[in-house]
Amino acid sequence: MTILIAILVFGVLIFIHELGHYLTARLFDVHILEFAIGMGPKLLSRKSKKTGIVYSLRLLPFGGFVSMVGEDDEGLIDAEGNPVSEGGAGSFSLPEKKSYGDEEEPVEAASAEETNDALPAKCSAEEGGSDGATASAYQRDPRALSAKPVWQRMIVTAAGAVMNLLLGVILAVVLVLSMDRIGSTVVGPFDENALSQTQGLQSGDVITHVNGKRVNTHMDLAYAISHDGYEPVELTIRRGADIVWENFTDDEGNSGSYIVSWSGGEEIVLEGVTFGVQETEGVVMGVQDFRAYAMKKTFANVLAQTFSYTRLAGRQVIDGILDLLTGRYGMEQMSGPVGVTQQIGQAASMGLTTFVYLVMVITVNLGIFNLLPLPALDGGRFFFQLIELIFRKPIPRRWEGRIHLIGLALLLLLMVVITGQDIIRIFAK
Repeated sequence: MTILIAILVFGVLIFIHELGHYLTARLFDVHILEFAIGMGPKLLSRKSKKTGIVYSLRLLPFGGFVSMVGEDDEGLIDAEGNPVSEGGAGSFSLPEKKSYGDEEEPVEAASAEETNDALPAKCSAEEGGSDGATASAYQRDPRALSAKPVWQRMIVTAAGAVMNLLLGVILAVVLVLSMDRIGSTVVGPFDENALSQTQGLQSGDVITHVNGKRVNTHMDLAYAISHDGYEPVELTIRRGADIVWENFTDDEGNSGSYIVSWSGGEEIVLEGVTFGVQETEGVVMGVQDFRAYAMKKTFANVLAQTFSYTRLAGRQVIDGILDLLTGRYGMEQMSGPVGVTQQIGQAASMGLTTFVYLVMVITVNLGIFNLLPLPALDGGRFFFQLIELIFRKPIPRRWEGRIHLIGLALLLLLMVVITGQDIIRIFAK
């Protein structure tokens, strides 16, 4: 059941990602060959009579692509309108190449500025192929991705990651709206033997900054203490703030009070505040040793909490990379598809809220990671397109292709290593 749930989750996230590439490509009239979910051999396939686009479901669930003419080449077509080569679009794709004729001499293609020409320049090809057949004259497909203005190509490239981020925002809204009350940054009751209480922190203090970083919601505060609180931190607080309270009675008859708003107070900086720590799978983290008071749910703080959930999910990617580079985390703390599958199964068993939260974190991480300027990812392609936009001249395609190929090889190698670690970790338990 865990594997089926994970496949469903990965399938939805990949579909959303590739849908972004697909919709923007259709918007800019890019020649699309195939929209595929999964990699490897086709399980199901259907070709649209109207558009000629092939929609397919493939065997391996971890991947997908939108194959567009001219993504990895100059977008040449033969006399019958068939592409000379074709490649898959999107960060999940492994480009597929089909040779329609071996060229012994390079084919000159129209430049990016000539992409709107009604009649692309034709190019001749030398004899090729073992049968000695003569290849047809090639011409540039005016609907090829490489024939589109660079700003349109940038939108198509980034659209997949943006769709993942939008899904994350939607899931964050669902999570926040499902809450009866919203956590604040106002310190409530302390745990027994709380260390932070001995460092000067008091109930009723409003925490505004942790190590100089602004915390607007309880999610901000909890993450800051978890990430930075394994060692003494600096807390900026507002003491003596005017807090407005309101009583409530929930559907089960339980009564209490929550904060409506707060204002004012004296700003105080507490230095060297310590928290308890815990170690999970070799990672030492701070432990919040007090409860925060609840706030009344309003339109304003629903938006703030939604932004906080989404931003923190993305911040985990950046912090994770920085912590990996600085040595706080090791390679053994990274998880691949196998590890994520296990986490999805655990989250599903803990309830719908936990499951939705994990999916939200995964899709936001996926969106942010794909926008990083790394070869073979959407962010790498976007970076090369940005250079072209700034300097009005593209990087030679052969060099860009080699860089992406090296990046893809390193990425696959990393995935093999991490997946191996996941498997070893599971059997070690």
